[in-house]
Amino acid sequence: MATTEHTKPGRQFRKTSPDSKHSEPWKRHIILQLKHRDKAQKIAFQDVIRSYVNLLERCAQSAVITQGLLSSPRY
Repeated sequence: MATTEHTKPGRQFRKTSPDSKHSEPWKRHIILQLKHRDKAQKIAFQDVIRSYVNLLERCAQSAVITQGLLSSPRY
C-alpha cells in the first residue's frame, strides 16, 4: 500500500491507500488463491448445471413421447 504523510497542528499521521503496484506479497498471494478457488468452483458448478439441464431435457422429451403414446388412437 502506498502511504502518504499528513500533518496537522500537533499531529502527524500516515494515510494508506490501496495501490496494486505496492501491495504486500502475502495479499497478492491470497488474492491469487481466492481467484484460483473461485475458478475451480465455477468449473465444477457449470458441470452440475449442464448435467441438470440435460436431465430436464430428457424428462421433457420423455413426457412428450409418453403423451403422444397415450393420446394416439388405438386400433
